[in-house]
Amino acid sequence: MSENRTRKEQSRMWRWRWAIGNSDLPATTRDVLRVLSEFMNREGDRCFPPIGDLVEKSGRDRKTIRIHLRAAEEKGWLRVENAGMKGQKWRQKKYVARWPDGYSHPELLQQGGGVMPSPYDDAGTGEVGELRPEAGGAAPHKLGAERPLYNNSPLTSPINSPERGAGERALTPTERKRINREFERWKPTWPRHEDYSRDEAKAEWDKLADADRRDCIRLTPSYLRWIEGRVKPYSPAIYLRKKAWKELPPASGPVAKVPAKSFSNLWMATWLEMLLTASNQPIRLAPIEKIMVDSGQKSFEEISRNKLIDYCASVVEGMLFAARRREPWRCSTFLEPISERFQWVAPDSELLAAWKRLHERRCWPWFSWVPPMGMRFPPVDPDETNLDTAVEAAITEFETQISKV
Repeated sequence: MSENRTRKEQSRMWRWRWAIGNSDLPATTRDVLRVLSEFMNREGDRCFPPIGDLVEKSGRDRKTIRIHLRAAEEKGWLRVENAGMKGQKWRQKKYVARWPDGYSHPELLQQGGGVMPSPYDDAGTGEVGELRPEAGGAAPHKLGAERPLYNNSPLTSPINSPERGAGERALTPTERKRINREFERWKPTWPRHEDYSRDEAKAEWDKLADADRRDCIRLTPSYLRWIEGRVKPYSPAIYLRKKAWKELPPASGPVAKVPAKSFSNLWMATWLEMLLTASNQPIRLAPIEKIMVDSGQKSFEEISRNKLIDYCASVVEGMLFAARRREPWRCSTFLEPISERFQWVAPDSELLAAWKRLHERRCWPWFSWVPPMGMRFPPVDPDETNLDTAVEAAITEFETQISKV
């Protein structure tokens, strides 16, 4: 145990990562650097991850990654060098951990740190591939010495592999992206999520089964309403680890589920209920999006609309996938009495077109195909001549009914 601790304390990369966590860098910049450190060896060198790998592992977009890497470089926490052949137009980048000039921290001094300029900032010292003790690395023995790791891609390293702990079957790239996308949609729904560790929450999210992730997304709003004013919310990581949404009393959520055929009454009621719940979630802007709004590059309404479109689409993505495969979807039984009053809507009818326009106004996804037997929606007032007004009143009445269950 002591030997492992000593080796960890001697790791230059570990000390750099610890220092970042205690720095005054913005939270997003610290998070991007923590992700980058997972591609580094113990010396904080030999790091050549493509931007695409950083995007996939962090769940952030390319522009955000580039902005915060540049910010870290400008503040002295990172050294970025061109790598590869010039004929490739320097497409590959090499990232080297470093400390700002004059950086010092009392706790780091106790661990043998202190003011630690990078040995790579002094091109005239050290040999290529040498582990220098004054840089935080352990001087290797001649026989059985630990070698630097030169292949640090999460797709090939068993330590950083996204499939690690995922079960017997490895996740496909599409599944990993879906899981990351669902996490990024769920995370902003948690109060003060910026104050908690994203890495810890993401690690717990990855351990959940798909069914638990869907229940978490759907039941988190009900859970937060249930505990409001009674207890302080858990951190996101603890909430996910405990699967605390399962603590909801029966009255706060569905008590049972039954398989429902695609486009049946119960299936359509579940579709609308999930989209209504998604629409009521608060829209929170990322730091880079706030900068874009403040600078006038984009309006708040434009960004909010795009985020809502993406979020609503992700909520019902599983239902559409099952429908394409002609598989039933497990729907909550509390919607059955309400769905029994749904009315049949003929394909290619004006009423169905009005329901499609309602989906578009509310940033909800619409179906890429309509079953030939038609669809079922909440009943509309037959005396209302304006169909757009009629479907708005029908969906409002439906929302009122499910809120009383």
